[in-house]
Amino acid sequence: MMLPRSELPDASEGKAVTFIVSTENMQMSRPDCGQTGIAASVAGEEFIGGSAMVFLEAADGREIKVQKSHGELTSLALHTGLEVLVQWAPESCHVLPGEHELT
Repeated sequence: MMLPRSELPDASEGKAVTFIVSTENMQMSRPDCGQTGIAASVAGEEFIGGSAMVFLEAADGREIKVQKSHGELTSLALHTGLEVLVQWAPESCHVLPGEHELT
């Protein structure tokens, strides 16, 4: 996979890395939107002032967090169990050396 913002100029196939996209740089859409992305289901929401942190569970069990304003979430009509696709722009990606547990 080629990533435009790798912090690892010497990265090579087989090296362990951690792939990061900030929560506010992720987008969610319905699975039938015609786009590609990671399939996930809504596990819950936490409201933080004018925005919400949406907790998703990918098919492999990994947790994905997406932060959006309430206005951005209105069209999705979120509820627990809703299937969504998660996408992001390539320029929003960061790659760090090694494996990291992120919270």
